[in-house]
Amino acid sequence: MNIGWWVERWSDLHPDKPAILFEGDVITYSELHKRVNRTGCWLQSLGIEKELYLACSRLGALFVFGGEFSQELAGLDLKNYLPPMQIGSVGRQNLDPSILDYYKGGEKFEDRKPFLTGSTGPSDPEEPQVIMYTSGTTGEPKGAVLSHRKTFFNCLNADIFFKLHFDDIMLIILPLFHSGGLFIQASPILYKGATMVIHPNFDSVKAFQDIERFRVTKFLGVPTIYRALLNVPPGKRGDLSSLKVSAIGGERTTHELLVQCKEAGLPVRQIMGQTETSILLWASEEASLARFHHDEGILAGPFEDV
Repeated sequence: MNIGWWVERWSDLHPDKPAILFEGDVITYSELHKRVNRTGCWLQSLGIEKELYLACSRLGALFVFGGEFSQELAGLDLKNYLPPMQIGSVGRQNLDPSILDYYKGGEKFEDRKPFLTGSTGPSDPEEPQVIMYTSGTTGEPKGAVLSHRKTFFNCLNADIFFKLHFDDIMLIILPLFHSGGLFIQASPILYKGATMVIHPNFDSVKAFQDIERFRVTKFLGVPTIYRALLNVPPGKRGDLSSLKVSAIGGERTTHELLVQCKEAGLPVRQIMGQTETSILLWASEEASLARFHHDEGILAGPFEDV
C-alpha cells in the first residue's frame, strides 16, 4: 500500500514511460523513482523519521513539524510561506517549524537509495499517510488524518470511476494539496502506471492546448474551472475528441452548466466526496443531466440502488 512501490514497479516494467509532463519536461517512471530515492536519502540524512510531519510548499521548500531540529531557520516567519489558513492551524497546534530546501540538500544523493530496515511500507495499513487540511462547511480548517489503506482503496475506486488504463493521460488542474488533485487524480494515475499533465497554475487556454497536444483522456475540475473553459472562444478550444471522462464537482453545479459543457464537447459527470474520506461518489453523464428539476434547478430524488 506504499505509493513508492507503485513507482518502483512501473520503473522496472516500463522505465521510459512518461509519468509526469510538467512545463515541457518529461519525467519518466525511471526518473521519478530515482527522485523518490534521492528524496528518501535526503530526508534520512536529516534524521527525519516516521513521527515527524512534513509539509511541502509551492516554493520548493519543506516544513518539518514535531521534531527536535536545531536548524538556524527554526524561527522562520511562516507568514512569508504559508497561506493564512495553514498559519492559523500551525499556530493552534503549537508546532515549532523548521524549513529545509530540497533543491539544495537533495543533489548530493543522486542515484543513491535510502537505507531502510524492514519493510518499506507501513507496518499497519491504518498508519497515517497524510494530514490534509479542509475547512469543510464550517470555514475553520481542520486536519483530516488519512491512512495508507484509504489511499489504496481510493485508487481502486477512482480506477472504476475513470475506467483507468495504462495508456491514459490525466490533465490535473486541481491543486495537489487538495484531495481531488492528489487522491482522485495523481495517486490513481501512479497506481495504474499512466501519465499526468500538471502545471504550476491554471490557464484555461493552455488546458485546451494540453488536451489536444497530449491527447488527454481524463479530466476533473470544479464548476468555476469549467466556466473559465467555456469562456474560451470555440475557435481556440482545439480537438477534444480524445477526452473520455470529465468529472465536475466540489461546488454547486447547475443544469445549465452541465448542458453547456456537453454542447462544448466536455463529457461531464457529477461527483461528490469529502476530504475526510476522499472516496468519490459519482453519477453517469446521462444521470447527471436527468436528475435536475429544470424549473427549480435542483436534483430530484435519490439515484436507484443508492
